[in-house]
Amino acid sequence: MDKPISKSTQTRSRLRKVLRWVLILGAVAALFLILRNLLKTRVEATDFQMAAIERGTIENTITASGLVVPAFEQQVISPISTSVKEVLL
Repeated sequence: MDKPISKSTQTRSRLRKVLRWVLILGAVAALFLILRNLLKTRVEATDFQMAAIERGTIENTITASGLVVPAFEQQVISPISTSVKEVLL
């Protein structure tokens, strides 16, 4: 014959289920925050290379044709939407 389950046993069972879900959600949230902080990019002023630009005399001119290929290319990534207004050189 089945016995009725007491209210204290039902409450304890319900509390265990709720506690289990709270712990799981807390662990997922903590993992998300830790990963977010670890993957955050940090840029220092020393990471940039700066130089003064000067004008000088032209030593020699050569007439040529062809395709100018850069030695290296870099992408400038911005955290916000931007556009290039003017290219000087």
